[in-house]
Amino acid sequence: MRVRFGRTRGRIDGRSRPIGAARHPLTIAFSARDDVALIGTHGHPGSTVLTHDPDVQAVYHDGMWELDASGGDGFVWNDRDTHSFTARRRDRPGTVGVRAARSRDASYGRLLRLVESLMA
Repeated sequence: MRVRFGRTRGRIDGRSRPIGAARHPLTIAFSARDDVALIGTHGHPGSTVLTHDPDVQAVYHDGMWELDASGGDGFVWNDRDTHSFTARRRDRPGTVGVRAARSRDASYGRLLRLVESLMA
């Protein structure tokens, strides 16, 4: 998996605009807060994921909210390429969000291993 580092315009708590996975193959976001969701996943149910560390609580989202390309006013859930994990540790504050595009060789397993390494 190729990783490109640079200045990020997105934030995990959604106070600025989201970053599209097509332009940025891997997005990693951090927050000192525990009560936040990765931008683009608010209000959509995710799947709880068991990790190798019992102190890590992770949620997987298969997709993200995007503007309705058909010209509508709202957002649609797009699960064609982008997927993400949001994780927290029970023993310390903070949240980590990781989003990547499957088309950029970011499989579910690779993304989960990255989240687990960031939470170690």
